[in-house]
Parts: sequence; C-alpha cells; structure tokens
Amino acid sequence: MDPVVPISKFIANIRAEDIPRHVEASAKRALIDTLGCILAGSSAPGVRELVAQIEEWGGAAQSAVAAFGTRAPAPFAALANGAMAHARDFDDTHDVAGVHSCASVVPAALALAESENVSGADFLAALILGVDLACRLGLSVERYAGWHLTGICGAFGAAAASAKLLKLDAEGVRNALGIVLSQTAGTLQSVVDGAHTKRLHAGFAAQAGVVAAQLAARGVTGAKDVFEGRFGFFHLYGGRKNERTDPAEVRQTDGSHEYANDALARDLGFRYEIEHLSFKPYPCCRASHGVLDGLLEMIREKGIRSYDVEKARAHVSPWIARLVDRPFVPGESGVVTSQFSLPYHMACALVRGNVFLDAFTEEGITDARVAEVVPRMELVIDASIRHKVPVRVEVFLKSGEVLSTTVAQVRGGLERPMNESELEEKFLKCARFSHPDVDRRSALFQEINEIDAREDVSGLVSCLL
Repeated sequence: MDPVVPISKFIANIRAEDIPRHVEASAKRALIDTLGCILAGSSAPGVRELVAQIEEWGGAAQSAVAAFGTRAPAPFAALANGAMAHARDFDDTHDVAGVHSCASVVPAALALAESENVSGADFLAALILGVDLACRLGLSVERYAGWHLTGICGAFGAAAASAKLLKLDAEGVRNALGIVLSQTAGTLQSVVDGAHTKRLHAGFAAQAGVVAAQLAARGVTGAKDVFEGRFGFFHLYGGRKNERTDPAEVRQTDGSHEYANDALARDLGFRYEIEHLSFKPYPCCRASHGVLDGLLEMIREKGIRSYDVEKARAHVSPWIARLVDRPFVPGESGVVTSQFSLPYHMACALVRGNVFLDAFTEEGITDARVAEVVPRMELVIDASIRHKVPVRVEVFLKSGEVLSTTVAQVRGGLERPMNESELEEKFLKCARFSHPDVDRRSALFQEINEIDAREDVSGLVSCLL
C-alpha cells in the first residue's frame, strides 16, 4: 500500500483540537520566524519584479501579498510570499531532512486561510500538518541527485496544508498530493549559477500546493500511487531510504526516535516534525553556521580584528564543502553566490563582527574591507567529519599566535536552540528590512500568540500589509 493512503486519511480526519499544545507552541515559533523572513525578503532582489508581474496579471483580490499592501488570487499571493520567505536564506531548516519547509507551507496556508475565512486554530493545524509531511519526505529521500528539496518536498507540504484548509476528505487529499506530484520541481543549478530562481522555488512550491488542493476540491484527480508508484515521488526524486539514519552522522535526533525507512508514515499524530526545526541566526546557507559560531565566539572572546589576522582556516566535512566551498570574487559574484560562499561569510565575520542581512545586499557584497580579507580565508576538507559538525576553526594572527576552537553543536538547532528573546530580536531586525518598514511588530506578536483563539486570520494578515 502506498504511504499516501494512511497519510491522506490522517490529514483529512485529524482535528485541530487533537494536536498537542506543545506542538502548537512550536508552530507559533516557526510562524514568528517565517513571517520575519517574509518581511525581510520583501526588499530582496527579484521580489519587486515578481510582485509587479502578479499585479499585472490581476485577478480576484483573495489573499494578501505581504508588505506590498496588495491582494491577489490565493495561488499568486502564495507564490509571492513564498519567494519572500526564502529570498534571504534566513528561513528555518530541518537539519536532518535538509528541507526549508515553512517557506512554502506558511505562505500557502496563509493565502487559503484568508481566502476561505477559516479559524486561526484550523490555520495553525494545517501549517503543522504541511510542515510535517514536507520534512518527512526529506527524511525519507535516499539522495539529493541535484534536486532542491525545499521546492520538491515543500510543494507536498503546501498541498497537504491547503487540502486541510479546504476540508477535503481522504480521497480529496490524495488527489491533491497526486496533482502536486505533476508540479514539483527545483534544481540546485540555480544555486550554482547564483540565480534568483533559487528563492522562487519556495514560492513555486507554495503556489503549486494551493492550485493542487483547489483543483482537487473541484473533482480533478491526480496520480494515485503518489510516493511509491512506478513513476512516483521516490522513483523520480532520488529513491527511498532503506537504512536507518545514523544519529552520529547528523548530530540531531528528536530525542526518542531514530529516522528509519518508514519515516514517511510512521507515528502519524504522535511525532510532529515541526518540533524539530532549526532556526537560523545567520542569513546564509546552514552549512556555514558551525564555522561562523566558532569564529564569532573567538572574535568576541579574544577581541580579534580583521587587521590582526594573517589567515583563518575552517576544517569542514565534504558535505559542507559541497554546499559552501564557493569562491567569492569581489565585483563579479552576486548576492545569491554570497549566500553560499563560506570564505565570504568568514570574512564578513572578521570585518563586521557579525553576519547579518546587511552583508547580503548589493552594497554589502561590494564592501572593500571584506573583499580584502576574503583571499585569506581557507577551507580544509576533512573526510572524517560526516555532516555539519564537528567543525574546527583556526585563526592565524600576524603576531604568530594561533587560535583554535571546535564547534560540536550548531546554534539554532535542537541541542543549541535560539530562545524566545533571540527569535524576537531576529524578527525585529528582519522587519527593518521590510518594503516598506512599517511598525507592525507588537501587534503581530500578539496575533501569533493568540492565533488559535482567533475566528479568522484577518488580524494576522493586517499586520503584514
């Protein structure tokens, strides 16, 4: 039996009140983080052009396009908000699954919750279910094979959330997931080429999920054996993982379960992957974060300045190098490339004493001070390191002194989480990059904290316009 059968039944039948309160609390944390990323992403390159195109298309004013004060058909609003959520590379990750789930699921759920006038509790439940499916898919894929899993898995999460909000029965949910199978895409070539399409993947996934559920609601059918059919998800996108994931490899577990070959449908209703998300303290590829943790800690503790440094060296895994061992060429490399260049990230840390959104703007990437330091940053690939950690950072000072530190856990993950005040501070900083910067912060926090008691999401949406 294809896993789509129990998954569809579960999504259709579970009620908002069946979801534990601690899971809802995790969802509210994820919502705060994602909405902050959406506001920050509203001023990112490529976003204004996308919104302008959506406005030209026109159509029913169903759902809000955040920060731009406009409304669009629900699929288009999901597209725009999804692109914003992922544009700054600041959105949450599931460190084991390798999926940025909320960037697709939140925009899809928010667009339909507004257009369908559903309760805040139902919106939150749909968000939880969508994130859960997107992350479970990421946990189950055997290999990446060049696909950007955020776009691939995020589309299924968006479809699941949308189907729940449209109150589809089990067969309707199955059709929605079958329809979205025909829309999933997202290649890592956009990262290699530094293209805007990388940030669009989350938006495309959000849009696809809304469209799939809406078509299913009208009786359109989709593929039946969605995940394990002859040409289903696993055969197309990298195969199904048959072995257990070694917790030592990823340094991340949920405390009670190993991730195994039945991760997709196991413990539905008892294990929710939204509780296992990591939130980013730095707006760049997650693979750089362990090195940045160590380097910034040394900068704070030792008072290091860039002019004191002869060179800095990071010892990282082949996995990290594959993602962020990208040369940064001042005057040639663009914003997307800067988000995936660990030498650039290290240079920013040494020059600026932090790594935040201002480093990943057109102005930031042309900072002559950073450009001068980049060539002194080195990466050493250590095959004995299996995933994100441990990483070792060495700083060679011009005085001859050598400083070194080892990072065993990455900040923002389950073992070293960001607390509530840190998440709030991140949101406030992100909001300052909004287009335009509107003081909507205190009201938005209240709406999120009380969303499960709201009759609809109109209050939440009004804080985003």
